[in-house]
Amino acid sequence: NKGGEMMMERARQMLIAQGHDGDPSTICMVGDRFDTDIRAGRSAGFRTCLALSGCHNLESQRHYPSDVADFFVAGGGGV
Repeated sequence: NKGGEMMMERARQMLIAQGHDGDPSTICMVGDRFDTDIRAGRSAGFRTCLALSGCHNLESQRHYPSDVADFFVAGGGGV
């Protein structure tokens, strides 16, 4: 997913501009879809967190076996 990779690199560059060292292993992509958000974060080497209040839930994981989130949160407020 080239679009996802480009967005994640742009986000990483924005973090660097704000003083972050840009180490992908210390960045976490939070999103509500395995097939877009989690996939994009993993492709960039970021940690990932699925917000369960959105589109996908834990039961959806079986449909996306290679897009496994590192963490799960009940909603955006819990991040």
